[in-house]
Amino acid sequence: WYRSIHTLYILSAIACVWMFQDNRGRGNKVITVLPYFLISAVFASIGPLLYLVVNTAKRYHRDTKIEQAHVVRHKSGC
Repeated sequence: WYRSIHTLYILSAIACVWMFQDNRGRGNKVITVLPYFLISAVFASIGPLLYLVVNTAKRYHRDTKIEQAHVVRHKSGC
């Protein structure tokens, strides 16, 4: 039982390293990823999962806005 908990937290720490690198690669400040680190410290795998969901939603929202702007520009003949 203890091995499972330790393994879960080790994997969570690895995920935190990935979240940090991904966040830095996106050009965001470190402070934007700190809440996910804290959630990972308390609830292990919930932090990385939440990070993935939130960033996927942000990316989808951004891509949708870009696509809508392109459609509007295309319809107006620009």
